[in-house]
Amino acid sequence: MTLFYAMLKPVTYTFRLWFPLKIIHRERIPRHGPVMVYANHRIWYDVVPVAHATRRQIYFISKVENFRVPFFAWLLKQLGCFPVRRDSADMPAFRKAFGVLRDNKVLGIFPEGTRNRTDTRFQDFHEGAAMFALGTGAVVVPIYLSEFRAFRRSHIMVGKPLDLSAYEGKRANKAAMEAVTQQMFDALVEIADECEAAK
Repeated sequence: MTLFYAMLKPVTYTFRLWFPLKIIHRERIPRHGPVMVYANHRIWYDVVPVAHATRRQIYFISKVENFRVPFFAWLLKQLGCFPVRRDSADMPAFRKAFGVLRDNKVLGIFPEGTRNRTDTRFQDFHEGAAMFALGTGAVVVPIYLSEFRAFRRSHIMVGKPLDLSAYEGKRANKAAMEAVTQQMFDALVEIADECEAAK
């Protein structure tokens, strides 16, 4: 964990004064080894509750547009975030993501690609997250974020790690990425239902 991240994370607990959080099953995120966590995305500060789901530092992939303001770009980089261009095959971003996992760290990603401003529960997932999962052997863990409302308790549910054993030793071709993307989507739907029912 970087010093800046370690210093800033306690400050973000002030967030929980306005948005009280209940984190369910945080023990499902491994304490060691390469992990990729993914979550649904509604508002810009979704990174804060996801970061609080584990004591490990999470290295988030963020759209390149978030790096256009110099101070904000500096802050994101200090926190371990790195940009990705969503409209192209951004190889530097892909290499950075693979490097995070090869170094036994935690990669954070929002596979919807952008905040969900639609009336649908979740937007379609991009396949990049599946590529990282298949290409590294990382443990893949879904996280569901319920709706945040000021001064009302919100819930975060961590799902069970996905079983991707069927793809071990196989190439990350298009069919495999499509199948894993669907598996990731279905796992998020499952824990969302479980979380909402438990309120």
